[in-house]
This record gives sequence, C-alpha cells and structure tokens, in this order.
Amino acid sequence: MDLRKLVKWLVLLLIVVVAWKEGWPRLHALLSESVHATTAAVEDEDLASRCIREAANAAQDFGDGVSKYGRNRADNSDWMRFAGRIQHRVESTRNLCDCPGEACERANSALVQLESLIQRTDGMVRGSTDVVFNPATDMEEIYDKLDQARSRLKDARDGK
Repeated sequence: MDLRKLVKWLVLLLIVVVAWKEGWPRLHALLSESVHATTAAVEDEDLASRCIREAANAAQDFGDGVSKYGRNRADNSDWMRFAGRIQHRVESTRNLCDCPGEACERANSALVQLESLIQRTDGMVRGSTDVVFNPATDMEEIYDKLDQARSRLKDARDGK
C-alpha cells in the first residue's frame, strides 16, 4: 500500500470518527426534541378535548337542572344543592381547562359565562333579584363558544 492510499484512508476514518462524535449527538437531540414536541402537542390536544367535553357536560347538566329546579321555588334546598354541585363542577373544569391554545380559551370563556349564569339564576330562583332574564339565550351563547372551541381543536389537529 502506498502512502497516498494510507493518507486517504486515515482522512476518511477521521471524517467518520468526527461525524460519529459530533453529528450523532446532534441528530439524536434533534430527533428527541421532535418526539417531545409531538408528544406535548398530543397531550395538549387531549387536555383540550377533555376540557371541552367536561365544559359541555357541565353546561348540559345546568340546562337540565334549570328546567327541573328553576320552576319549583317552593323547595330552595334542592336548588341550592344542585347549584352548589354545578358550581363545583364548573370550578374543577376551569382548572382542567388551564391549557394552552385557542380551544381551551374558548371553553374557558364559556365556563366563565356559565358561572355568571348560575349566579344570576340563583338570584332569580331564590327571589333575591327582580331581574328577569332568559337563560336560554345565555345557554345558546355558551354552546356557540363550545362549538367554536371544538372547531379550533379540529383545526389544530388538521394543522390549519
């Protein structure tokens, strides 16, 4: 073997060693970062999905309860238990909805409006306020916000 071939082999070996020592850790870090980012995005979407589902369930339960308890002013204790249960559910759902993204923001907005509606309805049922309002209008707005949240989540999943 002549000296020229030996130098070529040594240069090639040096390039392989440098690539292995420098390139592999960078490639590994880049791939790991990509996997972690994808995993975090999926977890955020799952959290947003749960947030929207729980917010919709709380709104539905409140709507059902208003028609049941809101008309029967004779027994405020049933209403108070119901309103307290729904208020607790809304609060725990708001904690769940403390997630990034427009979908969670919209769901949180719907929950804030639902909390306000619960308080106003409570005042009306207990007779502590003379303000008469139509909860159906508020519920429609809440459902619209939840639909928007679902739409934003779908757009995020589709990459729009």
